[in-house]
Amino acid sequence: MGFKAFLGYLLIGLGPGPALFFKYIAPRPLLLLLFLTGAFVWLTVLMLISLVWVWVVPANERSYLYALILLTAVVAEELARYPVYLFIEAGQRQLNRFAVQAGYSPLTAKDYTLIAVAMGYGQAIAHATLFFVGQLSPV
Repeated sequence: MGFKAFLGYLLIGLGPGPALFFKYIAPRPLLLLLFLTGAFVWLTVLMLISLVWVWVVPANERSYLYALILLTAVVAEELARYPVYLFIEAGQRQLNRFAVQAGYSPLTAKDYTLIAVAMGYGQAIAHATLFFVGQLSPV
């Protein structure tokens, strides 16, 4: 029953994502690259946060350190949002400039939305994969 429950929860939790991915992100190479960039950025932030865990885990009798790591994790993820936003904005400006120079129409509101969805979905897939694997790993 454990595997069936896991598979059911996996399909309920991640079911709509593949439809979104294959319909909008996968056909466009730029969105696919932004999807991978979003996943990479989120995993990089988590790896930096995990450096603090190496210091905290041996100190299990001091519970205030767990509050410190939680605060550090939240602050680090929130501080990483602004540079990602600046990266997306700069990329959109450059892409818009290249499109106009090449004789194409500038980016539309749909293009801006799809760029944000691709970056966010990359972060969501990395997050979901990491935590589903974390649930499966033995303690």
